[in-house]
Amino acid sequence: MKNNKSIYLLFLVVGLVISVGSIFFIKNTLEFVQTAAHTNGKVIEIVARTGKKHNNTYAPKVSFQLENGQESTFVSHVYSSNISYHVGQSVAVLYSPTSPTNAELNNDFTLWIGPAATSFLGLIFTLIGGLAYLSTAKRSKEIARLKTIGQKVQAIVMGIQVKNYRVNHITARSLLCNYGEGSSIATFESDDLFFDPSDSVNGKTVSVYFDPTDHKKYYVDTEELFEKKLETNPQTFT
Repeated sequence: MKNNKSIYLLFLVVGLVISVGSIFFIKNTLEFVQTAAHTNGKVIEIVARTGKKHNNTYAPKVSFQLENGQESTFVSHVYSSNISYHVGQSVAVLYSPTSPTNAELNNDFTLWIGPAATSFLGLIFTLIGGLAYLSTAKRSKEIARLKTIGQKVQAIVMGIQVKNYRVNHITARSLLCNYGEGSSIATFESDDLFFDPSDSVNGKTVSVYFDPTDHKKYYVDTEELFEKKLETNPQTFT
């Protein structure tokens, strides 16, 4: 659980950093649009860029004339898998009067796709990290409460359940364990584990703490179980 909390906190921090960066991205784009000079240019070349998977993306290289009559060129910052322009095509251009090489195509998509994508990415990371971190913190508080006031029993590990999601490329798993005999058997499932506990835990006992007033609230103390396992087999989790 501590490792999960660190991962979620990292997601939150990364999301906040990206969100702050997106604010500056938006601010710079607004300043550029408000202060840029307007003109028309002509596409003189289609520039291809090869990605890691050897797939090409394309952007137009544009030539335009400054107020003093000089020619300047730039390559659009936005590449796409489709060739959306052709050589000789006339396009609207925005450029900085003080730095003509700072230029871009004058259309909303090209100007705002960068800030929009960065803002969305920051929002996703912040929401995932923040909600998961708060959920983990709440669970940690509940575990501490159950260890203090809960009834402790020894359950037998019956198997491992593999979940259908991953965190940091590691598939989540949980332990299934039983307590009691005959028709009064209670089944408990541990919190998610992000390593393979292996079948060697089957038949081992594990402490379970449950709320005497609400048996649906419980905690399977896997830390205690795997601390013992590490002591007897230090090579297991290397």
